[in-house]
Amino acid sequence: MTSSQQQWIEKIEALVSKANDPATTEAEREAYMDKVYFLMAKFSIQESMLRTVEVGPPAVARCTIKVTNPHYAAKRELLLGAVDLFGCRSIRKADKQTQVIYGFEHDNTQIVLLYASLGVQMLTALSQAKKPSYVHGRTFNNSFTIGFATSVRDRIRLMVDAAKQNVKDEGGTGMELVLLDKKKRLEAAVNEEFPMVTFTNGPSVRDASSYAAGRAAGQRADLGQSRIHNASGGARAIGGR
Repeated sequence: MTSSQQQWIEKIEALVSKANDPATTEAEREAYMDKVYFLMAKFSIQESMLRTVEVGPPAVARCTIKVTNPHYAAKRELLLGAVDLFGCRSIRKADKQTQVIYGFEHDNTQIVLLYASLGVQMLTALSQAKKPSYVHGRTFNNSFTIGFATSVRDRIRLMVDAAKQNVKDEGGTGMELVLLDKKKRLEAAVNEEFPMVTFTNGPSVRDASSYAAGRAAGQRADLGQSRIHNASGGARAIGGR
């Protein structure tokens, strides 16, 4: 790990620590964790730019993740959010469980770990949620988890846009070209393996109030400190290369 990478990790861990402080308000916690998403997206962009300058564009790496029931639709939405954060691509295979992730190696490891962290947080939030008596249990679970996942994904998209603008404002010469090259390289890898790709609609919601409760919980989601330093060991927990 380089000194620059260590500095980024220390920044992220300091923010997570503040977010987890019992004295921190909910509004402050959300702001801290949005900053974490922002820093992770910015770090990914700058790592891609740095490696391109030093040794040329990184090789495209491929990993697979099994997305299973229960809460399949919400889990997949969380995974796609993690993929969005690092500017990567994901394809769902015909078995509807296997997601193939295409990105650079330093991105894919983080995607797997972030996905695992967010999945645990979603289930924890669901276990703590109060189901209205008039809503069926399965309907509540479905709508709550989808609300949680879509909220997280929306936050990630905003932070990715902010990170790109920040890198540009700081004089990130060539950022657009590096990201465009990355996009083209990932699309070429996808097209080579999956020349016929169809697109599907997002998850459906059965109960609006349960969905709203899930979105509120998603606003409080964080990344978890253990995710940051355990990059080598945790990557095998739910997916492999």
